[in-house]
Parts: sequence; C-alpha cells; structure tokens
Amino acid sequence: MEIKGFIENSLVDYDGKISAVVFLPNCNFRCGFCFNQKLVLEPETLETVRLEKIEEYLKSHSDFVDAVVITGGEPCMHPELAELCRKFKKLGLFVKVDTNGSFPGVLKKLAEENLVDYIAMDIKGLFEDYPKITNADVDIKKLRESASFLMNGKIQYEFRITAVPKFVNSETIEKISQLLKGAKKVCLQRFRPENAMDKKLRDAKSYTLEELQELAEILKRFIKDVRIRGA
Repeated sequence: MEIKGFIENSLVDYDGKISAVVFLPNCNFRCGFCFNQKLVLEPETLETVRLEKIEEYLKSHSDFVDAVVITGGEPCMHPELAELCRKFKKLGLFVKVDTNGSFPGVLKKLAEENLVDYIAMDIKGLFEDYPKITNADVDIKKLRESASFLMNGKIQYEFRITAVPKFVNSETIEKISQLLKGAKKVCLQRFRPENAMDKKLRDAKSYTLEELQELAEILKRFIKDVRIRGA
C-alpha cells in the first residue's frame, strides 16, 4: 500500500484533537463533487510518502499530535489498512478512519480488533440515488449495514453530508434525517465547487451559510448534535 499524502497536523479533521492526516489512493466511487480527484483517478502522478518518515515524525511529535486520520480515496479498499492502524495505535495515538461506508466488514474488523477510535462515514445523498451520485455500482445493503453498525456500536462516529445542491436539498435532507434518526452526530459540509471532479459542477453554486443553517434545522428534528463545517 502506498501513501500518497501526509499533513503533519490538523485542527479540523478529528474534533477535539490535533491530528496528522494520511491519504490513501484509489476509490470505488466516482463522485462528481470529489475534490481529491488525483488520489482517485491518477494516484501514480502523486509522490509516495514513506511510512517510515511518517512514523519518525509522529514519534518526534508525540507531545503535540494526539491522533492520525486515515482518509482517501477510500481507505477500506486496502487490505493493509488494519496493519496501518495497528502501527499507529502502537505509537499511542488515536486513529480515525474516513469511509464511504461500502465496506462494512472492514469497519467491523477494525472495531473488533480495537484498531480504530473514530469513524466518519459519508452520506452522499439518498441511498437510492447513489448510482447516479457516485457513477458506480453500489450495494445499498452494505451502506445500510455500515450505518447501522456505527449507530448501534461502541465506536465514536459521525456521518458527514456534503451539501451539493444537485443532490442535497430540503426534501432529501428530510429523508436522510429520518434514515439517521437517533445518530449521535451529523456534520453538514459546505460544497466547494472549485476543484470538483466533474467540470460541470465547478461553476455550480454552493449553499450560503443561511441556507445550510436551514438544512441543519431539519436534521436537528431527529439528531441532537448537528454541525456545519466549511461555511
């Protein structure tokens, strides 16, 4: 497994912790609003970051960095993910994994082996709309399985919704809020069109803060902790 990006410290990727961020290549989805398109489409064009270099940095900054966030791409595609998490856990760090939710078996294994402390799962729109949103064949049952596992498990988690006006509006948010009823935490993220994979979306408008707040109010009818990011 090649690591294709590394941020030494972040204050926004793991709530309440200072984290380093590791980027893994490849994804089984092709979402038009994806902003990490090189990781998905052309990972070979990106420089590989040596794991040893990352471990050296984490060891030398153990008094400052609390956690590592493993993101992508889709981390759960990689058979070596569990071993990567294990290496970071051995350094005494909290581990967070970002996922699109299509690999529930991997999430369960990480949890069972105590290799992950926090999972963030993307909700890209209504599950039935995923084929057109992701431009991929999607097993909806696996998405539901992942969501159910998080909501009924012991791992800290959040669901993240990128508010792309083409796919997310008051009507879809109403349905999504019922799907996630009782979830501990949902984050509504502002869509930034500038670097979207689909060039047609690069000129699309994003919701204003006021509009995002209106969508958040709908979510709050069913979910206690709703946050807005990137506004």
